[in-house]
Amino acid sequence: MRLKLFFASAVLAAAAIAPAVANAEVLYDNIGAPTAASDAAASAGPLYNSFSTGATGPTISQFDLLLSGTAGDGGTFQVQILTDNPGSGPGSTALFTSGAISDNILSTAVTDVNFSFAGVILAASNRYWIGLTGDALSSVQWAWTIGNGGTGVAGEYYANTLGGPFSNDDAIGAGEPYQMRVTDAPAVSTTPLPGALPLFATGLGALGVVGWRRKRKARAA
Repeated sequence: MRLKLFFASAVLAAAAIAPAVANAEVLYDNIGAPTAASDAAASAGPLYNSFSTGATGPTISQFDLLLSGTAGDGGTFQVQILTDNPGSGPGSTALFTSGAISDNILSTAVTDVNFSFAGVILAASNRYWIGLTGDALSSVQWAWTIGNGGTGVAGEYYANTLGGPFSNDDAIGAGEPYQMRVTDAPAVSTTPLPGALPLFATGLGALGVVGWRRKRKARAA
């Protein structure tokens, strides 16, 4: 199941269930990898994962993150596309910022959440970062996997309050990148389905406590 969020002028405009868009260049995708656990943005964040463009600069108007959380906690979270600060991780320039998103759209089950917005033109052969932050009340968590399997995953990095950037190719730590999909597929605005938000706002139970990930090796981007 895929939860689709559409942003107009960085404001949440609609939510609905929508199928994935085909025939797009995939820049990064490990959504289908087995999820090992999740990190909480409020305690371990901001959380970041990088991706890189190819020889042609794409226009990005959507990306997907595997997220979970508890509806009704009163918290909000935010996602961004950031530039790269070579050797240090994510840069300070945000190319896209979602604005505050209510945790009410989250489920305790890990869900593919699609964020669609006005197109952002990226430079060719450059690294960028997806960032996830949560306020003090937010329960949003970003799922992570082990290893660098998937499209565009090898050679990239992730970071959080534990340090980083950590390499997806880390032979010692086996690499534990966050799970996301970034393509150059055009975003499609969808008509909200009646009751779609309440459906995803329904919590299935208390979140389990996710242990801290311990890292033994960091590698500069």
